[in-house]
This record gives sequence, structure tokens and C-alpha cells, in this order.
Amino acid sequence: MDVGRPRALADTLRSLLARTLRLEEVLPFFTSHVADVLRLENKGRLLPGGDADLAVLGAAGEVRDVMAKGRWLVRDGAPVAYGPFERGRERP
Repeated sequence: MDVGRPRALADTLRSLLARTLRLEEVLPFFTSHVADVLRLENKGRLLPGGDADLAVLGAAGEVRDVMAKGRWLVRDGAPVAYGPFERGRERP
């Protein structure tokens, strides 16, 4: 099933959009519904005072850019920040 792959959610979103489902129909299953189940009040939706993590999608639903905690992690579809044990790790 490949559910542990980092791209699993993005691939699933793109697959759903390719089936002509509308973004506004499927996006809550990746954002607000998950936040509600996990009781994360500041996540999953755009709210005043909420966390401003962002994912920018391309026309086909592919992830183009990702920002978390005010820091770009992915730009133009390529990682620009890495975890401490990943290759290509950013230098401080």
C-alpha cells in the first residue's frame, strides 16, 4: 500500500483529482477532518491565530511548495530543507 511513503498523501490527492473530483470535496479529508479527529484546533484550516502551514498545488494536484512553521520545506516540487538524518541536509 505504500502508506508510509512521504508522498503517499500527495499521490492519493492527485489520484482523486484525476477522477474529476473537485478539490473542495476532497481537501478536507487531508486537512480539517484530520485535525478534528486529532483535536488539533489550530491546524487543518485557515483561521485567525491558527498555524499557517501551507501546501501549494499545481494544476494537476501535484505538490509544488510546502511551508511549515514559517519555513519553506519544498519549492518548485523539490525539497529545500531536510531532517537531521536525511541526505542533502541544510547547513545552519
